[in-house]
Amino acid sequence: MREKRLATILYADLTGFTELTSKLGPERIAEFVNECFRTLDSIIHIHDGTVLRHEGDRVMAIFGFPKSHGYDSYSAVLSGLRILEATKEITQLMGTHLGIATGEVICEDGNVYGPVIDTASLLEEKAPVGEIFIDQNCYELNKNFFDCERLLENKNEFYKILTEKKIKRQYENQFLDRKDEFAKLRDLIFRSEKLIFVTGEPEKTMEYGKMAKANRDWILKFIEDKDAQDRFLKRRPSRIFEKFCEQTKL
Repeated sequence: MREKRLATILYADLTGFTELTSKLGPERIAEFVNECFRTLDSIIHIHDGTVLRHEGDRVMAIFGFPKSHGYDSYSAVLSGLRILEATKEITQLMGTHLGIATGEVICEDGNVYGPVIDTASLLEEKAPVGEIFIDQNCYELNKNFFDCERLLENKNEFYKILTEKKIKRQYENQFLDRKDEFAKLRDLIFRSEKLIFVTGEPEKTMEYGKMAKANRDWILKFIEDKDAQDRFLKRRPSRIFEKFCEQTKL
């Protein structure tokens, strides 16, 4: 099934294996690398991420797929900091640098596609050993939780994670790149006489929506009084949705 969703991509690259190989030898270094990756994978899983693949000395992970927890971008950055701490504890001869980016991805048959993947990969390549670079979207979601330094290169803006803030504000998962869609939704809702909200799996939602509309038409048949019909059709949107509009600044 093809699905579009907001997610955060993390790339982590382990460095220092050349020097370690000369000290440990080729046989022991292979076992050591596998142990390092098991440590990184464990940290990612603890923070609700999913490891997509290992690419040489790199690990690629996604947060927000197959399940979103509502704070996926925050979890990605936090796991990045824990990865830096873990690699320092393993050995001083090895280091890690990371790139993290948030944006829309296309998920299909277990594969993930989207420009945000390339963005995270490029940020990881730019980041010096021991540092995490994040993109603008990731920064906007996490600026209340981490101290960051703004960087600019060839008019491209990105940020370096400095440290986790001691006092944090409540996490708000924003709807990125959806201003036009939400403006249309807002106008539609407040112009509509009656609204039926349907949530669930994408393939089921359309069927439920058709059932809800049929049910509405069926009810109207049994409301013979014209005033009663008007009252049924003109009920205002729920306070829940009004609160949603306020929170998303619609």
